Order: sequence, then C-alpha cells, then structure tokens
Amino acid sequence: MTSTTGARGVRFAGLAGVLLASALLAGCAGGDTTGGAEDGAADEETTVGSTPSDTAGPGDEESDMDDDGARNVRPTIEAKAIDPLEAGATGTGLPEGIEGSTSSPAGAAWSPAAGLIYVVTNDSSSCPVIAEPEATEESGEVVVGLLPRREGMCTADWVPTTSVVQAPDGVEDGAAVAVRLGDKGTLNLPAREADGEPGPIAWVAN
Repeated sequence: MTSTTGARGVRFAGLAGVLLASALLAGCAGGDTTGGAEDGAADEETTVGSTPSDTAGPGDEESDMDDDGARNVRPTIEAKAIDPLEAGATGTGLPEGIEGSTSSPAGAAWSPAAGLIYVVTNDSSSCPVIAEPEATEESGEVVVGLLPRREGMCTADWVPTTSVVQAPDGVEDGAAVAVRLGDKGTLNLPAREADGEPGPIAWVAN
C-alpha cells in the first residue's frame, strides 16, 4: 500500500512538472512573438524610409541634365554679356544688335570682333544646340559643325542660343560668304557694314 501511494506521488509530481514547463514555454513563445512583430515593424519602417533616397527628384534630374561632359552644356550667361568675345564662348539669347527669328532653326552674322562669327540656334533652352568653336572651308563655303543635342529630358520651348565661332583662314573678315550650319542648312552671310559692329544676321530658310 505504501509503495502504491509513493508511485502516485511521483506521477503527480511529474505531471505538475510537465504543466509548469508548458506554461513557461508558452510565456517565452508569447514574448518572442511580440518581440518579432516589433522587429518586423521596425524593419519595414526602415525600408520605407530608405526608398525615397533611391528615387530621383527634381534636383537630381537637373543635375543629370547638366552633366554632359564635352557635349552641349547650357550657357551660364546671356549672349549680351559675353566678354571677352572669343571662339568657343556661348550665351543664352541674342547678342546686342542681332534680330531673332521665330521660325528658322539657325542663323549667322559677323560679330564686332575680327574673324569671329555669331551662330544662333533656336531650340530647347535646357538642351541647346551649340556650334563648334572653329569653322572650316569646303568648296568656297564656311562650314560650321553643330554639336548634337544632349540626350534625356528637354524643355519644350524655343529659345535662341549664341555661339562664337572662329572663321577659317582664307575667308576675308566681314565679307559676304556662304555658310553651312551643320544639318540645319546653308545661308548667305551678309557683309559687315562697319568695323567694330555686328553684321546683319541671315537665317536658314525652312
């Protein structure tokens, strides 16, 4: 009888131990579940917070638009403010004394400085077409190379940009001459009427 009672006591103690262990495990599991949810929320918040940094904003777009290397770079000054007047200089708008065109893509005029020609192109203000700094002569024509428009987004406006180009050796300064402006077309450049003043501008016919 005594041994039977002892066996029951052992089994009861064992059952109590199992119940206690189960309760402890359930408590730990609950703590882990709560902690995991908090960690997950924190991770999700961090991911959402970092997403905008990977998306280009207006500032990034503007930076990309200006990063052209040797290609067309938007001028930082107005054409009227170009000083000194030298080959390779560029400016937005028209030089002093030059009349614009709302229909032609490009034009040219002798500048006030000897041997230099103004080349004016009408195009997007953010993606201007700029002339190469030195012209060449082919079959009696002055040939001006035009750099290609930059790639990417461009504003849909129609704005003049002025480039200063060195006339080729052998072309008389200020004289009337045929000028070919890249793929825009050819025009007859009028003679300069007076030294130290810009000549009349001629525009490529559409």
